[in-house]
Order: sequence, then C-alpha cells, then structure tokens
Amino acid sequence: MFGSGGLLTGPQPATVPLQAKYDAEWRGLWVGAQLTHAVTDKLTLYGNLERHKVDFNADMNLNQRVDLSHPRSLEHFAKASGMVIDVGGNYTLLDNISINAGVQRQSWNSDKGKEVTYRAGVPNAVAQLNEVEWDATTWYLGVEFVNK
Repeated sequence: MFGSGGLLTGPQPATVPLQAKYDAEWRGLWVGAQLTHAVTDKLTLYGNLERHKVDFNADMNLNQRVDLSHPRSLEHFAKASGMVIDVGGNYTLLDNISINAGVQRQSWNSDKGKEVTYRAGVPNAVAQLNEVEWDATTWYLGVEFVNK
C-alpha cells in the first residue's frame, strides 16, 4: 500500500466534500420569573430567570467516515437541565421610539446518557455518553418602534 518515502501507492478513496453536521436539541419544560422595575418615566429595568428540565437529543452525520452509516452516524440521548438569566433595560427616547440593551447567560448540562453509533454493514454500537455541557453569553442592543 505504501511505497518509498511514505507515499500512498495503492487505491485511494474518493474525495467526499466535508458535510459533517451535529444537530443538538434541548427540549422540555421550564418555569421562570420576570421582574420589571420602572426607574423613571423613561427607564425600565428588567430581569428574567428560567429553570429548564429537558431531554437532550443529538444527531451527527460524519459523511467522510466510510465505516459509518449516513445520514445518521451517531445519536446522543440524555436527561438534562438548564438555567437562563437575562437582565437589561429599556429607555424611551421619543413617544414611539425606545432602545433596549441587555445580556443573557445560558448554561446547560446533561447527566450521563447513551450514545448509539450506526455503523455501515455491521451491528450498531451502544456506549455511555459522558456529560454534555453548553454555555453561552449574548449581549444585545435594539431599537423599538411603536405604531400608535
């Protein structure tokens, strides 16, 4: 298979464009609370807190792996939870125009779960999925127009 100098001399696999993808979903129930405080006639501050109990599911397609099935190469399953915190403010510039700004923080974690590997031409493999973690921080700034 290999010739002198480490060059590949045997049959070479066809080149497949990389189209790997990982689609994850955190779906379930949540409870939350929202607090709004009017500081002045023009400035309002707000805060939101959400607690989520969800199922984590993900599908992966590793299209360049010839030993795996396609379009589903792997699946992940686990019970999970998440927390979303959002704080910000709204300032009225004119009677029908205001600006808002804030920050949102999300943190999601799963328990140990199950990973299923779909292999081409042989039985599927099932293994333990270790914990999944996902964190995100979003800063936002917007303008609101109210049609009166």
